[in-house]
Amino acid sequence: MYVDKCTANVKGKTYTRYLLRESSRDGKKAGRTRVLVFVVMLSYLLVQKLRECWREVDGTVEETLTALGGLCGVRKSVHGGKEISMIPRPRPELSRLFDLADILPPTILPACRTHACGH
Repeated sequence: MYVDKCTANVKGKTYTRYLLRESSRDGKKAGRTRVLVFVVMLSYLLVQKLRECWREVDGTVEETLTALGGLCGVRKSVHGGKEISMIPRPRPELSRLFDLADILPPTILPACRTHACGH
């Protein structure tokens, strides 16, 4: 997989376009390469959308996502000995990020049965 950069000058404005190209010689790897290209392009579109939403924020998309990583869940016991994970109200600076992206912050996380959640 490689990237081609195409630049065009139209009426005094420069436009740049990046083309992600597959370069798989092996038929088995072609499917995996297409999946990888899909994930990379989806990630690119997500970053572009977040950059547009958070243009008023000082910092990069990566720095802003790192700040959002500070949100913590709290486990609460409910009826029948079950547990749920709740997210407290975000700090004002984090709440602003959700507002700018027109996203309602989550308050309850679904039950988790994987080892990564501490079970």
